[in-house]
Order: sequence, then C-alpha cells, then structure tokens
Amino acid sequence: MFEAHLCLLLHTPTIQREFDQLRIVMSQRSKKNPLLLSQWREIQNRGIRSASENLLKPIKEKSHSSTIVKWLNIVFCSLVIMALIGMVQWNFYPLSYYLDNRLPLSTGYSQQETYEAEPRNLRSYYSDRTVNHYPFTGLADVSTKASETETAFYWHIPRSGGTTLKHIFGKCLHLVQASRTSAEYCDVENKKLHVCNTRIGAFVNADTSDNHGIQRANELKLLASGLTDVIISSRFLHAISLFDQQHTGRAFTIIRDPLERAVSTFYYLKNADWEPTHKDMFKEMSFMEYIHRDDTGSDWMVRWLTGKQNEPVLTEKDLKLAKMILEKKFLILLTEEMRISVDRLITYMGWEIKDEYRNCVKENVAKVSRHNKSIHPQVKVGTKEYNALKSKNKFDFELYDFALELFRDQWAVVYRRSNGISSNTTHEAVS
Repeated sequence: MFEAHLCLLLHTPTIQREFDQLRIVMSQRSKKNPLLLSQWREIQNRGIRSASENLLKPIKEKSHSSTIVKWLNIVFCSLVIMALIGMVQWNFYPLSYYLDNRLPLSTGYSQQETYEAEPRNLRSYYSDRTVNHYPFTGLADVSTKASETETAFYWHIPRSGGTTLKHIFGKCLHLVQASRTSAEYCDVENKKLHVCNTRIGAFVNADTSDNHGIQRANELKLLASGLTDVIISSRFLHAISLFDQQHTGRAFTIIRDPLERAVSTFYYLKNADWEPTHKDMFKEMSFMEYIHRDDTGSDWMVRWLTGKQNEPVLTEKDLKLAKMILEKKFLILLTEEMRISVDRLITYMGWEIKDEYRNCVKENVAKVSRHNKSIHPQVKVGTKEYNALKSKNKFDFELYDFALELFRDQWAVVYRRSNGISSNTTHEAVS
C-alpha cells in the first residue's frame, strides 16, 4: 500500500519533474558504474521512491529538501483555506448560538440540558435579518385567517401570566399542550410520542422548553403526528424551527410591563427555593442590588426574539427586527388586560368553547388579576429603582410600548380579516 502511494506521488507534475532531473543525472553517472546502473534501473522499473532514498540523498539532497518544503507548503495552504472557509461559515452562526443559551436569571427555568441542539439552517436569517426567510416562514402572518391545520405557538415570557394561560388551555379549553410541564408528568424519553392526561390537562410527551426537547420533538415529528394543539416555549428561534410551510404555526404571546415583570421575578425568586435560579442571598437583597447583578437579565424580549441572548450590546437594528417580528407574526396579548386578551385569543385561533367552560376561563382570569395586585410591593415610575431598571432594559421598554400600540391597533384589522366582519363592527360588540 505504501509503495502504491509513492507510485501515485511520482505521477504528480512537481515530483515528476524532480524525478526526471534525477534520472538524467543518474544516467550520466551510471555509465561509469555498472552496479549503480542496475540499482537505478530497478528504481525506474518499480517506481518506488523509498527504495532510492539512500541512493539519491548524497546526490540530490538539495532537490529532495526542496520537494519536502513544497509539499509542506501545499499542506499548510490547504489548512489555511479550510480555516478560512470555516470562518466564513461561522459568521452565519453567531458564537452565542453555539454556546449554552441558558436563560437569564429572570426566567426561572432549569439550565441543565443534555446538549444544545441546533435547529435547521439559519443562514438566511442571520445574513438578511428579516422575517421573510426561514425560520419565520413556518409561522403564519397575523393578518391571515387561521386554519384548522395550523398549530398554535405560545412564546412564553416568564412571569407574565403564563401559568394561568396554561391552566386555561388544559382545564377550560381542553387543548393538548407540549411544554415544560410535559417533563413533569409524561415520559419524555420514550421513543414514541403519546398523550398523557393529568389533573391540569392533557400533554404530549415532548418537552419544548429546552433545546434537547425541541430536537427530540423534531426527530419524532411532533407536528406531523397531530397530537398537540399548542406548543409552548421561551426559546423562540429554536422552537419555531419545528414549523415549516407544510406544518404551519400561528404565534401569540402575552406581554407584561417590564417593570412589573422584573419586580415579580425578584420577589418570586426570594422564596422559590425549588427553582434552579434561586439563591439564598436573594432573601436579604434589595431590588436595587438585584438590578445591578451581572446575571440579572437585560432586554430579555429583544434578545430572545433576535437570537442575541449572550451578546454584550444590542443595537437599534435589533430592536427594529424585534418590532418587525411582533408586528407581522404575533397576536399580542397583555397581562394587564387578561380577560380581553383571552377572548381575543379564542376568537383569533377559532377555538370552540362551550358555555359550561366559560366560567372556568373567567375564574382563572380573575385569579391572576387578584394575584398580580397583591403579591409584592410596587415600584413607582421615576424612582431610582425604576430608572436603573429602565436603563438596563431600554430596548424591552421600547418594545413594550410598541406592543401596547399593536394591542390597540391590530385587533380591528385581524378580527375583520379573520372573520369577515364589516369594518364598522367593534371588538366590544363581539366580545
């Protein structure tokens, strides 16, 4: 095998020229030495360079060294080219995307994952940064009418009323969910998907709250199975990689005032010793100290919408993209307007609800309203704490203001287009 490789080497242009030069030199010298002539003919006939090393070294040492250098240069250049290609490809996949995309302290989610699963090619997104390419093409535009073949996607923003919404899905609307709760009640390591019934509703055994679970859901073809009605995840870009034009998703989210959400998170973590992000020091910590901690999340919404969870600095372009995503792909719900939000969502998705279950919805909505008003002290606008928090989350505050505008303006267009109602009909008349 080694001799065969050498024979192939001798047929390359560079080595062949060197070999021809040596052949001329040897032919001249071998006329004076019969033994040298027979050895040289043997080398020529077999084409094996290894057999001629000792013979050629004293005669053509310089040429031999030159050939080695040339081959080393070829190898080095090849490695450089491969490295450059890798760097070009890497630019389409930010380093933050391959690192541990752990949720900031403010989320309350577990950071223990088996591996980080990369969704399908995000090259077009990271190069063009618009909503006209994958992965957003798997989500329906908010202005289009909902279809029975679509699957609802709830982008869960922590501490914004998500638990209440999940209870409404399971206990009131009887929808099958795929979420973090699936891991608490179902066998999420089973090689087959199935639905498990719990005291809080039905869940498919697919945990879509982390990258490992999302990858598993993709491999087991969760959407094609038709087992789930709602997919719930905070990992926006990873989760929507499950959708495509054959299995479309329809997105919505419930957004809370960033100040209220931060205060709620802080007081929740003070006592939530079951959460991985809980620390004993929180019990004695002030809200201002919490704000200035390095691991307290900043601009959570903009970062997760744009895939820049670990970027040190965000730009106006990131905020612009986040606004574009919300405007084109999301039905906006508000924690502060939970009753109206749930009514809008049911109508928007075309979900049927029996009269007997409407009281269930009303009870859960009333419960979250009471809970948000009394659970923790309030931080007033204009205080030092407020200014410090807004300085650290300026893009999220701007995105929230934009979401308020969408909540006010988008419903008239969305409701009419989804249901064929005349433009004179108001939401109050149908809710």
